[in-house]
Amino acid sequence: MKTYDSGLSLMLRHLSEQFFPLGTDKGYDFAMLPDRARVRISDTVKDFLYPQDPHFSSAQAQKLALARAYALAATEEAGIPLPRYGVLTGVRPTKVAIRYLDFFGTPELAAKMLEKDYLVSPIQSRILTELSVKDKLCQAELCKNDMLLYVSIPFCPSRCAYCSFISSSSPRHLDSIGEYLNALTNELTELAAIVKKNKMNVKAVYIGGGTPGILAPHQLELLLRTLTESFSLESSEFTCEIGRPDTVTKEKLETLRSFNVGRISINPQTTNDSVLSAIGRTHSAKDFFKAYELARCFDFDSINCDLIAGLPTETTESFYRSVKDVTALSPENITVHSFCLKRSAKLFDFRFTDSLTAQKMVDFARESCISAGYMPYYLYRQKNSAGAMENTGYSKSGKDCLYNIAMMEDMLPVIACGAGGITKFPSENKDEKIKRIAQFKYHFEYLSMPEKVKNNLKLIDTILNNNSRE
Repeated sequence: MKTYDSGLSLMLRHLSEQFFPLGTDKGYDFAMLPDRARVRISDTVKDFLYPQDPHFSSAQAQKLALARAYALAATEEAGIPLPRYGVLTGVRPTKVAIRYLDFFGTPELAAKMLEKDYLVSPIQSRILTELSVKDKLCQAELCKNDMLLYVSIPFCPSRCAYCSFISSSSPRHLDSIGEYLNALTNELTELAAIVKKNKMNVKAVYIGGGTPGILAPHQLELLLRTLTESFSLESSEFTCEIGRPDTVTKEKLETLRSFNVGRISINPQTTNDSVLSAIGRTHSAKDFFKAYELARCFDFDSINCDLIAGLPTETTESFYRSVKDVTALSPENITVHSFCLKRSAKLFDFRFTDSLTAQKMVDFARESCISAGYMPYYLYRQKNSAGAMENTGYSKSGKDCLYNIAMMEDMLPVIACGAGGITKFPSENKDEKIKRIAQFKYHFEYLSMPEKVKNNLKLIDTILNNNSRE
């Protein structure tokens, strides 16, 4: 059996996770294939033509040829169904679709070549190329001095069993929210001076978590006042991911609207109470419907609701009901996630429902959203997701979330404040790596070492200054 270098071995491992998304073992590898299939790969890799894409180096083309040979062996010799994304791996599949659109000129031809080169299914290739067209239109409207601002609130009322985000939920940690906010507002104030000095324009603000809805009204007011008084946000998209329905109150909604927050997110994940209990959520479906109805009284420009396909104990019927419940409310945005196993989550040892069931759930959500007047506007993938499927944001016409699109496709710098945030500076040169500045993961680290926060701000200032000279 032929051996491959570390790069090829890593690629094969990623492919294996697509072909073998089930089981109690995590991270299946090449050895999962029968001997005859592994021999088939060595025999057939030389028979595959490399794709007609000038952006491929010789090594990349060889990897793709090997990947396609792997797929042929897995499907024809081992009887394993070809994943919807074929041999296309990675978090942002639209990046490949955009490259193909640029090279081949039309969405139709780009989709056909994705099917040929990467063995992507026709429906997925169509979605990817349609999103690529949207992305290019969005990119054309952005300026060099535009940026995104992310504000992290790393606290939750309780920790969901599937969650791996950096957040704190113990009473001892929740008592430090006030101290955290003071440090965060200081960081924001200092950043605002840097942004103004470098003549940057905050195109969109996103307050995420964690659960930003955990903030008391006066704490939320302090944060929003700092943002609006420190930055010029008059024409900026302004989003607050409230998160858990049980944190929504009239006073908080009033505070958000009084500071011109236009977009909020209230996330049920499911409208099945038994599933909510199984994943450690402390609210009920009734709490979600009540919170949504209350939020509708405040004339937000957009409300988003998240659903997760493939949650523990969820059946196709109960997921279908959740989709019907949410589409019936007619929020401007619906985001459908595929349940994903995270190593730091309590549910990491959970065994997925079968791939076909997960795919049926995602398909039903897509068809239901499109029938209800929504269209996909951004998409990304994660490892260890149910059915090797994707996470997709759907929106009504004119209600896309700019932050989600520009952040996911690395269109603009993202400057992140607060614990767990990661600042990113994409390069116009696609061959250059993205510059990243990671903040402390945990809020107690963030509070205990303010000099690290200041050093990060200095580094941000330096990068912005250098970029303005280019």
